[in-house]
Amino acid sequence: MLRFRRVALRVAVFLFTSTVCFFITEGIMRLAAPYAISYPWIDRVNGIVAPLPNVHGRHFVPGTYNTTLFFQLTAIPWLTSLYN
Repeated sequence: MLRFRRVALRVAVFLFTSTVCFFITEGIMRLAAPYAISYPWIDRVNGIVAPLPNVHGRHFVPGTYNTTLFFQLTAIPWLTSLYN
């Protein structure tokens, strides 16, 4: 029983320290090297480039712009037949 407790304590300490190190590293990387975030919202439908239906997303380029995307399929009624 004592051996099990020692092993369980070591595993718990390892998992805790790994998690803390991960979050510290993630924070440093976000400050040191920010990156662009984009959401896949365009697709080819019958050879035509068109927005995907019912898409919510964000497009972000550090230091340049930050915008959100929203395409609702019911907003373009004639486009519904292309996706069916």
